[in-house]
Amino acid sequence: MRRIVLICCALTALLSACGTGTPRLPGGLTLEEHVLARAPSSDSFTFEPLEGTQEGVLARHASERSQRIPLPIVTVNGNPAMEAGWNDGRLTAEVFTDPLQPPAQIVQVSHAGEVIFSASAGMPSPLLPLQGLWTYDGHWALEIVLATPEVWAGQVYIDGESVNEAQGYEEAFGFQTLSGKPFYFFRQAGQLGFSYDGGGASLPYDSIPHYLCCSESVLNPLQAREMTAFFAQRGNDWFYVELGNFSGQ
Repeated sequence: MRRIVLICCALTALLSACGTGTPRLPGGLTLEEHVLARAPSSDSFTFEPLEGTQEGVLARHASERSQRIPLPIVTVNGNPAMEAGWNDGRLTAEVFTDPLQPPAQIVQVSHAGEVIFSASAGMPSPLLPLQGLWTYDGHWALEIVLATPEVWAGQVYIDGESVNEAQGYEEAFGFQTLSGKPFYFFRQAGQLGFSYDGGGASLPYDSIPHYLCCSESVLNPLQAREMTAFFAQRGNDWFYVELGNFSGQ
């Protein structure tokens, strides 16, 4: 297996010093990168690492990978929705058709029957605009896909405030709690990175597949309690990457 040797001198924004082995990232996270021989296959969810085998790569953190975080879609008043406990009550995020601009969609968040937040989700698309509703440490977070004729762009809101606007992100996506702390990917000034518990780091990739639907959805980032796993591309090269809190590694 090739533990990440991330061309580290080109990644000074990501790592504090050059070296080999598995670097420690902000927040105690560890990133392990596996170079692939070709693009991963969505048909059978297979990938071919240049060193080792897919089975060997996945076995390394199989325990952490198995702790998947479910984000079930429910139906509320006939609308797709997500629910979470918050402030001694239930927080509900629902997808509605915008009554002022049909067939455009909006996502509303309500607590104890009172609407506390609303945001545009753009036009209907094959992808459900509601991607995640999370609560942690007294806060709540919402991820939606804003669908325009040009692009699907991820939007993350924390306690009703847009992190895209606050941080100048072109996109924010893949929100989850990681070891109970907020984590998400972002693109800013064309550069990919991630935010974790208020800190951030850049990532050395051109793209991270996400918001893929249907059979290709297996290539979207995996969300587990102590880690995330994702595919990435840099130039013509493909990678399988695991990022998380790997105790004892």
